[in-house]
Amino acid sequence: MRYEGVRDAYADAGYPDGPQLFWRSQDDWQVLVEISPQPGLPNLSTTPAVYDLLRNRIQMEAHLHPMFEQAIAMPAITAWVTANDAIAVCALEFLRARGVEAPGRISLVSFDNSVSAMTRRITSYNFNLPGIVGAAFRHVLRSNHRTQAPRPRTVEIPGAIVERETTARARV
Repeated sequence: MRYEGVRDAYADAGYPDGPQLFWRSQDDWQVLVEISPQPGLPNLSTTPAVYDLLRNRIQMEAHLHPMFEQAIAMPAITAWVTANDAIAVCALEFLRARGVEAPGRISLVSFDNSVSAMTRRITSYNFNLPGIVGAAFRHVLRSNHRTQAPRPRTVEIPGAIVERETTARARV
């Protein structure tokens, strides 16, 4: 769905061929990760939230880095649009480790406008969570007892790109 929006934006701007897509299903991210207890450090496996966070990050990097390597090898690519801020954080760390500035050679944009994006100064799309929550509550409060499901309807809730330090004008 997000890729379709990016593709439509390219077409609207006069680039009908659209962007290059580097994609992996999250189902492919299952990698066996064991985080062994280290002397002098707490056993992370006894803290499920921290353990899951670390395991997910390791799995994500294991699958993202090959795609990042492929994309960075193509000099014509000047912008990376990631599916979410967590992937953008990995991308920014990858770029910095290779001495690639964002912005500079690559502009980096993501979705969610999370604290991670804010603290790392990553340009990110804000979905307008208060608007989404309000629309959901209005829907629930307006619904009446029906024997059939309501007819589907689309509710558009405007969001905004929060521009930070990872985007710049594209090179021509």
